Amino acid sequence: MKKKFIFLALFYSVLSFSQDFEGLGIFKLGKFTTSQLDSLAVSKKFILKECDDYSCSSSSAFVKLLPSKLETYKSPSYSSYSENVKVYQLNGFKLNDKYSNRGMVLSFYKETLYKISISSPDNKLTDDIELKYGKGTLDKRESTDRCRIGGRSFELPSVTYSKTWNNSAKNFSMLYLLMSGYNSDCDERIITSISLYDKNKSVIAEKESDEARKSFSEKINNEKKKSLNDL
Repeated sequence: MKKKFIFLALFYSVLSFSQDFEGLGIFKLGKFTTSQLDSLAVSKKFILKECDDYSCSSSSAFVKLLPSKLETYKSPSYSSYSENVKVYQLNGFKLNDKYSNRGMVLSFYKETLYKISISSPDNKLTDDIELKYGKGTLDKRESTDRCRIGGRSFELPSVTYSKTWNNSAKNFSMLYLLMSGYNSDCDERIITSISLYDKNKSVIAEKESDEARKSFSEKINNEKKKSLNDL
């Protein structure tokens, strides 16, 4: 809870600085490519592991997230059925050799980076982002989490705090989220994340991904129906 209270103490202090960000460290939106990622992997001696299941995304330091060939719901988060979208995850990667993060997901559209997603970012990273770009635009949303203890169901309060920065010239956005609530067993949890994305490319990539996902689902369903011809 200490982390939450420290965050709230800082949350409502507003400064207005330049927001001309393009990415984090070497990972620049619209510039960093899959070829550069390959070079980084070689320099760090990372061995690429392919993952097409939601349970294996954290199994290696360098993972390529692939959509499931069996069922869409089995695909790891962020993976895409679009041929134009490639997604990689760096686990335990130290950004700029000083910011520790549990997982960093890099999403590419036609080989160029358009989105960065970081789970459980280093507190020092969020502090330095605020120092460089200001406090951002603040928001708070309240809701409830459903959970169970000993056969009894509960609805407990949850809240999501967000900070948003925008680079209007390039139509880039950066979002920091802190979600405080409860899991299915009614245990308190706090989840933090940072995402940076090219708004224009994200719309295109997400549309293609949705269409490709629907097409794959229809294909799987048709195959299942054919297998029932003798029914």
